[in-house]
Parts: sequence; C-alpha cells; structure tokens
Amino acid sequence: SSDGSLDGAFNPGTGANNTVTGIVGQPDGNIILTGWFSAFAGSSTLNFIARILPNGSLDGSFTPTSGANGLISSAVILSDSKILVFGTFTSYDGTAKNRAARLNSNGTLDATFVNGTFANSDIDMAIEKNNGDYFFGGNFTTPGNYIACLNTDGTQDSEYVGKSGFNNSVFGISKQSDGKLIVSGNFTQYGNFSRKFIARLNADGSLDQTFTQTGT
Repeated sequence: SSDGSLDGAFNPGTGANNTVTGIVGQPDGNIILTGWFSAFAGSSTLNFIARILPNGSLDGSFTPTSGANGLISSAVILSDSKILVFGTFTSYDGTAKNRAARLNSNGTLDATFVNGTFANSDIDMAIEKNNGDYFFGGNFTTPGNYIACLNTDGTQDSEYVGKSGFNNSVFGISKQSDGKLIVSGNFTQYGNFSRKFIARLNADGSLDQTFTQTGT
C-alpha cells in the first residue's frame, strides 16, 4: 500500500519459481514479469515471461507459444500497446531473435519486427524514441558499440550507422523531452571523446559536447 504496509489484495500465490529481473506496469494495471523463471503460481511452461493481473494472479490471456530460450532482462510497453523484450535469448516462439523481439499484446511474437541477427551479446536496456524507433544498450559490439538504434520494422536506423559508440557496456538510457539521450554505463570514452560513465547524445547519435564533466 502507499503507506508501506503489505497490500493484502495483491496475492501472487507461490509466485515465480526463479529470479524475476523485470517488472513493468501496463496502462490497464496488468504487470509484465520477466526473468529466469519457468513457472508462476504453479502454472508451468512459462519461459522467462508472464503477465499478472492487478490482484497478482496469472493472466491466462497472455499466451506466448513457447516464449524465449534464455533470459528476458526486462520489457518496454510501447505506445501501440505492443511489448519490446530484450536480454540474452536467441529465439522467441521458435524463431531466431538475437536478444531483442517485439511481442503482440497477447505475448505472441510480432513477425512484422524483422531484426535479423541483431546484437551479438546481451542487451541490458531499451527505450522507445519519440518517433517510435528503439534505442538499445548493453554489452554488444555489433551493430554499433554498446548502443544501437532500430527502426520500427526492425531494420537499423541509418542515422546511427557508422557512429563510433562507446568503449564499454551501456547499462542505462534515459530520454529527454528534446530527444537527447542521457547514457550511463561502464564506459570511459565515446568515439575520441573522454566520457566517464555518463554522456549525453544528440538525437542523431552524435556526442553532445555541451554536456561536459568536471573533476575526475
């Protein structure tokens, strides 16, 4: 409850059978759970993703065919109510999807998002751009170095192709109202510029050099 006491109306039963890494609320009050689990409240055949109702019980209308074959770190509820998921998985519902996939609102794979092989390592963060495209950050070096942008159909955003990127992992991306990005991670450099653990990028992916750091 708002005062910090346990909300007795929220009863997930036995809950997930393994770690939950992501909890994302939908506008309708339902909640997407992602992580390492394969069962929730006794219901098996859940592969790393589930949706629960506001009272904590499993939402039976959310029915991925087979789900992911590896960790789904978290999810983003998109402006059209579809769901962007990301993590370490390499397939979803039996279709090759390297670390990112878009789902229909019922949890099945959205086949119109064709992202090819995409990331060659873990994706830790994703956000939706103002125009509906998607930014991703993580441990990957292809495409881009630790940060990439895809169009709504899953193809690479040409505006970002060829950008030098970071020299180490990106863990967080926050979007400003003007379209610029605040990026955080384990990096110390963006292209040829020194940036220790935090940087701001312009909407086209170039470094915002007006956002500077002082001290060490």
